[in-house]
Amino acid sequence: MNVLFIGPYRELGEWGRKSRALLHAVKSCVPNTTSRPLYMFGQSGALAHAEDAEFAVFDHYDAIIQFALPSISVYNKACGRNIGVFNNEMLGIEPDSLMRMNLLDEVWVDSQDIAKSIYKKLPDVEVKVLGAYLDPALWMLTEIGEDISVLRNNNNPTVGDRFLFYMIGSLDEKEGIREALSAYFSTFSYADHAIFALVLTEPTDPDSVNNLITSCKGSLGAVRSGEQDANITVFNPHPQEGPLNLKMRKCVHKDADCLVSSSYSLNISTTALEAACFGNTPILNKGTATYEALGGENCWAVDSYEEISLLHQRPFEDMFTCQQVCRKPIVKSLCETMREAYENKFSRDKKRKANSKVKDRLESQENYSSLEDLLCL
Repeated sequence: MNVLFIGPYRELGEWGRKSRALLHAVKSCVPNTTSRPLYMFGQSGALAHAEDAEFAVFDHYDAIIQFALPSISVYNKACGRNIGVFNNEMLGIEPDSLMRMNLLDEVWVDSQDIAKSIYKKLPDVEVKVLGAYLDPALWMLTEIGEDISVLRNNNNPTVGDRFLFYMIGSLDEKEGIREALSAYFSTFSYADHAIFALVLTEPTDPDSVNNLITSCKGSLGAVRSGEQDANITVFNPHPQEGPLNLKMRKCVHKDADCLVSSSYSLNISTTALEAACFGNTPILNKGTATYEALGGENCWAVDSYEEISLLHQRPFEDMFTCQQVCRKPIVKSLCETMREAYENKFSRDKKRKANSKVKDRLESQENYSSLEDLLCL
């Protein structure tokens, strides 16, 4: 079987990580794979592990896999099965996207709920659910020593040996950063031996960061004096260094204790998968594909609810509109879960022990066999 894979696997963001993970899984199942990069969000970088497939060219292709938005997907009758892999983050599809999906032979997503919502609209299109796969680029960085630290270093004495909650992302609304910070500041004080690290993936205006933190504190009311506020630290990449690279990302995971993932997205989060592989027992919204993929033994569960998307930040016009539904965390549940993750050492150690098996499970042949089934090998 020959497969042509098209996707943004050279990019540094979430779409790039998921595209690399899927490309690696496809190559593991189908050696005769040709890849072609797609640039969607502008963050590109040379990733040698994926480039070998760019030089593999065959006289025909039995399937084409497009990891992209429906609005830029095309049907190619010369490539046999046309498969669209859509990184849908919310329930509900725009009419124009449905029209594009209807042209394809198969649609793959990584959320059962999203798959059901698409099938209701397009009963004649075969909709399949992908498994969870790891971005191999992060694990190829073997040169990082145990003594290298990003968050726990001499330049940041506030962290010390405190229990380190962390969040990797941007200030976009859908990241759920306001909920995470509000839960942290309302649950913890300076007296707790804990700290929250906000790790930004791109250079961000410091005033915007400070204003958000101040706003989250202010929304809680006068529950304590400013001097008693819980500790927080911000890692903001320098503009000259560009976005958070893979090496820094890996160091952040190594430094921290517990990832807080309060994103509104229903699909699988590569950041949460990485955190589990490092034993950082992620805090996740129930009802998301990430929670289903990891299972309750590997993470902390937060109650959540469905809400229509009223986001102001949209990378594309057909994303995150009011016709789509996201899943938001219940802040009260998030407060309780963060406190339990901090205090309950027995449960934390039990989850960390389970975390130690996550990487091997996600990279196992058994996990890849699910992709072979999708490809009908």
